[in-house]
Amino acid sequence: YGERTELLVDRENEVRNFQLLRAHSCAPKLYCTFQNGLCYEYMQGVALGPEHIREPRLFSLSADVPKVEVLERELAWLKEHLSQLESPVVFCHNDLLCKNIIYDSTKGHVRFIDYEYAGYNYQAFDIGNHFNEFAGVNEVDYCLYPAR
Repeated sequence: YGERTELLVDRENEVRNFQLLRAHSCAPKLYCTFQNGLCYEYMQGVALGPEHIREPRLFSLSADVPKVEVLERELAWLKEHLSQLESPVVFCHNDLLCKNIIYDSTKGHVRFIDYEYAGYNYQAFDIGNHFNEFAGVNEVDYCLYPAR
């Protein structure tokens, strides 16, 4: 929580998001709330770091990343064509930092925590946010993006 975070985060909305996600089995049980925090069910697993999300056994990808020139051409094409489309807005986590992803090796799955920024956003936001983590946070290295 931290000092004066209520200026940035709507804590009532965070609790509503938590309850909504729990109703759909996407969040742990919420036991109680306080003025300065939440108490929810323990989730077996470890919070991931940038080094974990690059492990193919946890997050395998099936496509190769093209060269920069190819991406630049594709970006130009996308700007031209997608500006004509309506992009869907969906419910997003909006904060998929590595530490908000809990990996349970005994069950072989991941779950998400911390819903204070959850809300409606463009469909691909969480995907883009997740892949941004591949480059690291404090020491950013874009060479760390997956090659496939």
